Amino acid sequence: MNNKTCIIILLILVIISPIFPKSVQAAEINLVINGEEIKPDVPPTILNGRTLVPVRVISETLGAYVEWEADSKTVNITYHNDKIILKIDNKNAYINDTVVELDVTAKTINGRTMVPIRFISEALGAEVKWVEESRTVEIDKRSSKITGVSLKESDYGHQLQIKGTAPLEYEIKMMSDPERLIIDVKDAVVHVESNLISVGKFGINQIRIGQFQTNPHIARIVLDLENEVRYEIETEQDGEIILLNFINTIEGADYDPEQNIISIYKIGKVDYNVFELANPERLVIDINGAYLNTKSEAIEISDDTIKRIRLAQFQTDPHIVRVVIDLDKKIGGYNLIEKDKEICLLLYNSSLAGKRIIIDPGHGGDDPGATSISGVYEKVLTLDTAERLKTLLKRSGAEVYMTREGDTSIRGPVRAEVANKINGDVLISIHYNSHINPAINGTETLYCPNNTGANKKLAEVVQRELIKQLGSVNRGIKERPGLVLLREANMPSVMAEVGFMSNRNEEQKILNPEYRQMAAQAIYNALTKYFGG
Repeated sequence: MNNKTCIIILLILVIISPIFPKSVQAAEINLVINGEEIKPDVPPTILNGRTLVPVRVISETLGAYVEWEADSKTVNITYHNDKIILKIDNKNAYINDTVVELDVTAKTINGRTMVPIRFISEALGAEVKWVEESRTVEIDKRSSKITGVSLKESDYGHQLQIKGTAPLEYEIKMMSDPERLIIDVKDAVVHVESNLISVGKFGINQIRIGQFQTNPHIARIVLDLENEVRYEIETEQDGEIILLNFINTIEGADYDPEQNIISIYKIGKVDYNVFELANPERLVIDINGAYLNTKSEAIEISDDTIKRIRLAQFQTDPHIVRVVIDLDKKIGGYNLIEKDKEICLLLYNSSLAGKRIIIDPGHGGDDPGATSISGVYEKVLTLDTAERLKTLLKRSGAEVYMTREGDTSIRGPVRAEVANKINGDVLISIHYNSHINPAINGTETLYCPNNTGANKKLAEVVQRELIKQLGSVNRGIKERPGLVLLREANMPSVMAEVGFMSNRNEEQKILNPEYRQMAAQAIYNALTKYFGG
């Protein structure tokens, strides 16, 4: 080849070189994603200072879903709630309907769709870095931090809240032997103050939080359970908060004929409504926000009070479990107590049903009564005890009247007039005692002697039940014909002096609400026996 020919060839190369893009292929470009070197089937290409990679890399390593539309030459990339749209050789891209102008467009090279890796990675929440020395593109997908795990009561159950710093992708599964609920959060790093939460209620023993895996990152939250639970899932703040709403469950029921108690077993704190139906006689308990975790069933009882107990999922939206107690006859009343794992329903074949009972809370208003060592007025304690007794009596079907409902002042003669107008069956006046000698303590019941002996009989049974329930010193029953209320009342009447506020040990008991509840229960028991003969 002569010199002239060489010059012509060089001139041609110089002329046509601007036609081709500035693509550098001289040295291989390395690609590292989340610390792992990736070798795509078509190597990365630098075009106009931007690195392009096969779209498959996005799908396989960043966890995105890629869809290719051949007719329009469009790439659709979806990751969680984000969507990216690129068209071959088009500088306008879309991120969730927002137009973004690209430095370099998507290309088709060697039959592969190549996309700008920095744009795609950052749009999907990853960090991109170029290392010149090794000609490496490093991409780190940003893991969400789990910053909080908490359990709290909700309207009809309890709720587990998992907080993250980015949208959380999760999987949930139940495991048995032992029972546990496992929540795996992908691409998440645990960043909480405590990795163990002791619960001990709602059927959950404890919650464990840990880093289950590091490559890729997986955070694991484990709930150690007493038995299988029911739950519903929702998210907040664009997926950064996972909420597991646990549905309270009813596990079954049984009946103790000796105690006359129906036990309804549950998981969680429940809200319920109780009502009676007639023709035939039934007692119904609707448990709101609850799921029946057993098949609908009827428990046959057939004693002199209860025929059967029926449980069913009465409603599913919202969840309501209905418990129906079929009765042989109308009961005198009932008492419903919710415990941690059961609802106890105590049925009364009560002699109190229909009886008119007048409760007189001693003192009130500008008459505070005695003052305890700690400065508590007698009028406060008598009203509290009276209200507790009222609740018990009403549940047994009694008609209950109070000489005062609040902190009002009413004198002895007026109290007697009020009681006589009501024409009650009995009158119970509640007081707390005091003495200048702080060593004196115990319980006594006062009455006014009459010809029928009804007052004394009532005083004896009230005193006996108070001593049995409270375990206090028995000061006996005492005649008090000078007390206006007891003398003027036209029905059997007594005054219960529950204990001495001036005695330090007894004052501590009296100030305890549970002790006052015991006093109310004792008087209730006494009235049941008085009317029951």
